[in-house]
Amino acid sequence: MVYAAFYELVIYKNATFNPSFTWQDNGSNIYDLSGYTGKMEIRQSVDSPNPPAISLTTSNGGMILSSTSPNITLFISDVNTEAIVIPSGVYSLLLKSPGGIVSEILHGKVKIISNPTKS
Repeated sequence: MVYAAFYELVIYKNATFNPSFTWQDNGSNIYDLSGYTGKMEIRQSVDSPNPPAISLTTSNGGMILSSTSPNITLFISDVNTEAIVIPSGVYSLLLKSPGGIVSEILHGKVKIISNPTKS
């Protein structure tokens, strides 16, 4: 069984958001994420009826998965961070194995920080 880790994200508007993570088992063995797909949505709240403020996937270039550390890299361009209209929110990151198993591996709060300097 996979237990999702809690991690707070901070996104600065007008700046590129590009964190990397390493997903590993309890023995510190790095998971090979070759062939996996991923999706992460940032929403104002868990039960918000509104569309996500932003969605990162392996299909849209917002998430890159690999076999080596770091095996998860997220990407939001400076233009897209500027377009985020919520001041804070929540997110979850789901991975789907080549065999079809979907696991939530990361979730938490998101702070969006305005920046007076425009990119």
